Amino acid sequence: MDNKKKRDAISRTSVVKTPEVQALCEIAQLVGSAAKLETTLSEILRILHDTLYMERASLVLLDETAENLTIKASYGLTKEEKERGVYNLNEGVIGKVFRSKSPFVVPDIKSEPLFLNRTQARSITKSSIAFI
Repeated sequence: MDNKKKRDAISRTSVVKTPEVQALCEIAQLVGSAAKLETTLSEILRILHDTLYMERASLVLLDETAENLTIKASYGLTKEEKERGVYNLNEGVIGKVFRSKSPFVVPDIKSEPLFLNRTQARSITKSSIAFI
C-alpha cells in the first residue's frame, strides 16, 4: 500500500480527540454506567470544570414536592453553599432561566439585579457568568 493510501486509511479510522470531544466521551461513559444521579451529575460537572476551566458550577433542578428549585449537583461549592442554593420558581436569574427555558448570559454580574448570590460562594470578581 502506498503512503497516500495509508494516510487515507488512517484518516478514515482515526478520531482526533480535542479536549471537548474527550470530555463528551468521558461523560457518555459515566451516563452509561450511572448508579446514583447526584454523584454522576457532580462528576459530569467536574469533567466540564477540567475541560472548560470553570471556577464553579451547579445544576439546579425542580423539586416538585417543595415546589422550588434546588442545587442537586455542584462543583466548587462547599456543602453549606450548596444547601443555600434553594430558589422560588419566580426568583432571580435561576427562576428566569427556568421559566423561559432559555440560557441567560449576565455581562456584568455586579450590576445584575436578578443575581442573588444565594450560595454566597464568591466574592464577585468575574465580569460575566452564563446561566443555562
